[in-house]
Amino acid sequence: MNNEKPCEGMASSSTTTVPMNRKEFYNDLINGNLVDEDDSDDDYNPDEDDAMIDDSEGYESNEDEYQQLQKKNKKKFYRKGEDHWNTQKPIIHDMVGGNDIHDFDIRVSTEFIKSLKLNHKKQYSLDVGAGIGRLSQYLLKDYKVRDLVDRSSLFLSAAKKAMPENTHGSYIESSLENLIAHPELLGNHYQMIWIQYVLMYLLDDDLVNLLEILGQHLTEDGVLVIRESCCPSSHRLLFDEEDSSTTRSDGEW
Repeated sequence: MNNEKPCEGMASSSTTTVPMNRKEFYNDLINGNLVDEDDSDDDYNPDEDDAMIDDSEGYESNEDEYQQLQKKNKKKFYRKGEDHWNTQKPIIHDMVGGNDIHDFDIRVSTEFIKSLKLNHKKQYSLDVGAGIGRLSQYLLKDYKVRDLVDRSSLFLSAAKKAMPENTHGSYIESSLENLIAHPELLGNHYQMIWIQYVLMYLLDDDLVNLLEILGQHLTEDGVLVIRESCCPSSHRLLFDEEDSSTTRSDGEW
């Protein structure tokens, strides 16, 4: 689904919540307020691009189908998501939906972390829905122990090969819905938990349950960051039947 707009991101811990509007953050980044002017990305124009992707004409919400699956057929919902990812290759191109956004994505997320002005020891991080580990490798590299969780053994194998040889951490093969049932798979308490573009593959109840479990695995000064796309407010949510992804609106979040 390409009908997405920047959503309000949130970094939270047991003691603080820091809301941040991603559109404003991108504007600051591109306009050079957060990085050197030479580092700005000329290919991204927030005003033009956001106007384009906010256009919901021609998209069906499929909300009724989503609600039916949530009530009566969870297995079908999760099977479609699994089938989709089984067709993807363990390469960055497929991990980011076929878009050439990896470098820009890492830079934006890095600047976001800097803006939080964290004051915790960078000991343990958890990459949720890690895929081939591109975020653990490039974004969370300052953490001494980096745990990755993903449903795909193929992706985790690629992640293990890509990480530097001296990297410490566990490669946890588990779907997110299975992680809810088996939280003991997470052996550490983390200073950083990063969740990016994977909560769309969870039904509402399971999403809430997962966040509650992950919150229990934060250190006292730990931070949990969520990056997700949001659909325009003209829809409550947009459900893609092909891969069982749910793009929620700001209000739905």
